[in-house]
Amino acid sequence: MNKKITISELSQLLSTNVSLINKKGWEDFLRIFFAQISEGLQKEGNVKIKGLGTFKVVKVDARKSKDVNTGANTIIPAHNKISFTPDSSLACLCIHNVSDLLYEGRSE
Repeated sequence: MNKKITISELSQLLSTNVSLINKKGWEDFLRIFFAQISEGLQKEGNVKIKGLGTFKVVKVDARKSKDVNTGANTIIPAHNKISFTPDSSLACLCIHNVSDLLYEGRSE
């Protein structure tokens, strides 16, 4: 999935589907949630949340590339990225929901 979603968009989605908290409350929650994950990644290099998954800092080595506009060779410097591996219970839930969507409305 390459679609980016803002905290505002995510909080709107959550407030629509979980009406116990309004959009502002979800925005506050999400900012604190991601700040805590960021702090944990900086200190420990990984953050595990039971039932959700594991966020981890992964080192990406420098590599050669080509500038798509000029065709010139370039080097992309080494950097860190964050990976996320869903907890098995979350992965099963997502797979189940996707299969429901795929087969919805089909007759046997």
